Amino acid sequence: MIDTPHHTETDHPAPETALQEPVSSLSVELTRISAEIQSINSGFQAQLQHALAETQAAFENQYAEKEKMLRAELQREFDAEMQRRLARVNQVKAEFERARAQFEALAKEIETMIDDPNVELSKVMRKKSEHAELKAYLNGLRFSVGEPSGQ
Repeated sequence: MIDTPHHTETDHPAPETALQEPVSSLSVELTRISAEIQSINSGFQAQLQHALAETQAAFENQYAEKEKMLRAELQREFDAEMQRRLARVNQVKAEFERARAQFEALAKEIETMIDDPNVELSKVMRKKSEHAELKAYLNGLRFSVGEPSGQ
């Protein structure tokens, strides 16, 4: 008879034992890869947050600069319009003073004419009509600069 070697359990490891080492090695490698991915991800997140913060700061600076420019432009336009309107108000006031002096002179002239018996009534009436027109003109000038009309 030929002796055939008998295989015992000690000669060949059980399939579970044979796979334990590669599985364990794979598990360690997967843990290392997972940690590396998490490290890369957190680095990426930090870079992303930094880029977002820089972008936000840049937008805020652009907005502040644009707002500053718009405010300056609006102020220039406002000042120009204010000067134009003040010039117009000053013109109207000068015209008002001229017309008021004429109005007062006309009132004195009418008073003098009424006291003089030699002046014709039609002349006095024409002057009164001129006086009334001048009063209406003065009221219109007052209205144009926003002042209440004097009665």
